[in-house]
Amino acid sequence: MERLYELDLSGTTLKELPSSISNLIGLVYLSLNDCENLVCLPDSFYKLKSLERLTLQGCSRLEIFPEVMDTMEWLRDLDLSGTALKELPFSIANLIGLKYLGLNNCENLICL
Repeated sequence: MERLYELDLSGTTLKELPSSISNLIGLVYLSLNDCENLVCLPDSFYKLKSLERLTLQGCSRLEIFPEVMDTMEWLRDLDLSGTALKELPFSIANLIGLKYLGLNNCENLICL
């Protein structure tokens, strides 16, 4: 599925994404908005090298965002609004192309 460009899983009952998501090497846009049961993203998530936009808005059980490797240099928009994140990893600084970071209504966020 290297030609899959956009994947919208919004509103599904997923608890976690399979590590095989990293095989979608051409994925540019991934939407997981309002996946209220989602608790984690796979460690292999950073392998989505083509990803430009990731939306996790309303994933109210998502407490941990995975470490970010320098391979995600194309990520421009990251929306974590309404998640249960307590902190962001220091490696978020590796997102050198990031233009938008949404953190609205992250009521548990205590450290940036």
